[in-house]
Amino acid sequence: MKQLDRYIIAKYLKTFLFTALLFTIIAVAIDYSDKVSKIIEHDLSFMQVLEYRYFSYIPWINGELWPLFALIAVIFVASRLAGNSEVIAILGSGVSFRRYLQPFLLSALLLSVTYGIARHLILPNSNQTYRYYEAKYFWPREEKVMNNDIHIFLDPDSKIYVRSFRKSDTTLLNVRLETIRDKKLVQLIKSKKATWLGEPNRWSLQNPSYREIIDGKESIRFTKTALDTAFNLHPKDFVKYNSQREMMTTPQLLEYIDYEEAKGVGNTRSFKIEIYRRSSDPFTMIILTIIGTCIASRKKRGGIGVNLAIGVSLGAMYIVLSKFSQTFASNSSLHPILGVWLPNAIFSVVALISYLTAQK
Repeated sequence: MKQLDRYIIAKYLKTFLFTALLFTIIAVAIDYSDKVSKIIEHDLSFMQVLEYRYFSYIPWINGELWPLFALIAVIFVASRLAGNSEVIAILGSGVSFRRYLQPFLLSALLLSVTYGIARHLILPNSNQTYRYYEAKYFWPREEKVMNNDIHIFLDPDSKIYVRSFRKSDTTLLNVRLETIRDKKLVQLIKSKKATWLGEPNRWSLQNPSYREIIDGKESIRFTKTALDTAFNLHPKDFVKYNSQREMMTTPQLLEYIDYEEAKGVGNTRSFKIEIYRRSSDPFTMIILTIIGTCIASRKKRGGIGVNLAIGVSLGAMYIVLSKFSQTFASNSSLHPILGVWLPNAIFSVVALISYLTAQK
């Protein structure tokens, strides 16, 4: 690694960390001013606010904005180098623009790998605490409970229907268990009430009735005692969070998608989009670094201010395009992979054009 590389990498990383710190302080101040009335209303202690709110909120907000921090940092560093005529000196000494770009890319690669690991394995754990307190104290609508007319596949050959679910005491009302073989109903169990007994998936069916069809012969029997049994259903299957996908690590997401698809519950496209987004966002940092370096390395009359305005505009355009494509992917208009990676594909073309037209 040459002295030029160490010089640029140190400037890039220091500026990135300073940008992240500045935005974090601003975000925490705005968030606190917005939530202070709720904090007082629920009588949360200082340690609760500090531990459960901001030790989880700060990683979440940084995880959402790291690509933007990278763009602002590279524009600021490259603009300072250009403003001090250092870029002219570097290129005039025989260093090619591609060689000049390498330390920026190396820094972006280091940050993107760190960001990717955090998005897949670390940040979801802090998001669990953040989203839990959002739902409990600040935004109750964050939590969604399936209350009425619920159909769930327990396995490929059995299905359960629940008329209503009471979260307060984890009770199912008007339960119907169906067993199907060769596309024919062979057993039907009905119960007015089912109560959760505990792990592993144990339930108590109150006064169940049985209807069995074997070789075309039907038999019906009633019982006056409770039946303690176990089947593949948990009270948490009835409770969802709007941001539940952000609360699970990637291995947990993959397991959850298989679990939900096996039960035939809901749409798992949003969870697949979340997995693809965790891989595409780190790559975005590399693309934005190339664009920012190419734009800001040319000395302009307006200086850093003009370059920062261009950079923020590009970041806003990327965010808007990303939200649009993810919306279309969520609504089945686009394949999830295409919907997530489309902004990167478009901005890769912008990065290539910026590189070809950059000051050489």
